Amino acid sequence: MNKLSYFKELEETNVVARSDNHEGAEVAYFFDSFEFSLGEELITAQSAKLRIHHEYNLCMNVYCMTAITVGDLIESGGEIRLSADFLEFGDKAVVFYNEGLRLFVDRLSETLNTIPKIASHQKYKHFAKKIEYMPATYSGEFGIFRKQSQYSWQYEWRLAVEQKETSGLYDRICLGDISQWAHVFDTKELLNEPIRISN
Repeated sequence: MNKLSYFKELEETNVVARSDNHEGAEVAYFFDSFEFSLGEELITAQSAKLRIHHEYNLCMNVYCMTAITVGDLIESGGEIRLSADFLEFGDKAVVFYNEGLRLFVDRLSETLNTIPKIASHQKYKHFAKKIEYMPATYSGEFGIFRKQSQYSWQYEWRLAVEQKETSGLYDRICLGDISQWAHVFDTKELLNEPIRISN
């Protein structure tokens, strides 16, 4: 599990699928006009963006997955075609669905609750949730569970944990054998057909 700061640094390498200049920002504000004084000098701009990053957010360890819900499918008119940008994440995908997804989440929750050196983010009561995508004109709180709408094609579900101690850091969480619930596909194979609600 990489720290959020790792994903923020990807902006500089121009990795389209993973970089996000709002990653880890506590708040972001957009202004139609902007004035800023520096000593006696007045700086003006027709538009401006202000992002405030909290070091605590950037130190969170995160693991990201795609999670497409029935609600997502209904909102998209009954089917979703995955973006070709998913190929940026690798040529294989592990898929959980139906009962297997519930069993995976249950195993994950049980495992997290047995590790004393990690905790959920201090502002949230949960370890994980679906990312909420905000419009380009949005000004306000972002935190670790909100992203810009340009990344909505990712349908991201994010696990975020805080390291409570600096010794024995957890860069991975071992869930044991999950092969009975996991289905491995070539990523290209998943792009060929839309995801639909089955009868």
